Amino acid sequence: RMTNARAETLREKPAFRNAYRRRHCLVPADAFYEWKPVAGRKQPYCIRMRDHALFGMAGLWEHWVAPDGQVVESCTIVTVDANALVGELHDRMPLILAPGDYDAWLGAGTGEAALPRAVAAEEMVAYPVSPWSATRETTIRRAWFPSTHPEIPQPAWPGKKTAYAGCFGTATV
Repeated sequence: RMTNARAETLREKPAFRNAYRRRHCLVPADAFYEWKPVAGRKQPYCIRMRDHALFGMAGLWEHWVAPDGQVVESCTIVTVDANALVGELHDRMPLILAPGDYDAWLGAGTGEAALPRAVAAEEMVAYPVSPWSATRETTIRRAWFPSTHPEIPQPAWPGKKTAYAGCFGTATV
């Protein structure tokens, strides 16, 4: 039910403590959105890697039993203090891992591990987009019906199922 998990409290919060010790995952994406108040309204910004590359956000997954008895599998994105770029829009951001840190993060699911450093602000870019582009419904719709427009890159992780589309293409799981 919780979308984000603050990196600083993963060890203490009951909702994330066990997953932090045992169940790490990567949440693939090519972009994420933050909203900034501008002239009495909120302007969405698309934030992505400067080179348009797909990236992995540190995540935790869990399975739990819902009140109706159904077993639910869910995941959450680990967040950290915003870097200089994202800090202009919001005080938090996803923990975006450098590709060289993926294996260490995934392998850490057998015990607590130090959190890797997030990618640097200089590796990212943010720009305003249409409010329609950043709605939950649009993101979900694009996740299941990825664009076939020739200017939008196709998934860079071969052999994987398309799962998410953002500002510039698709990411996979």
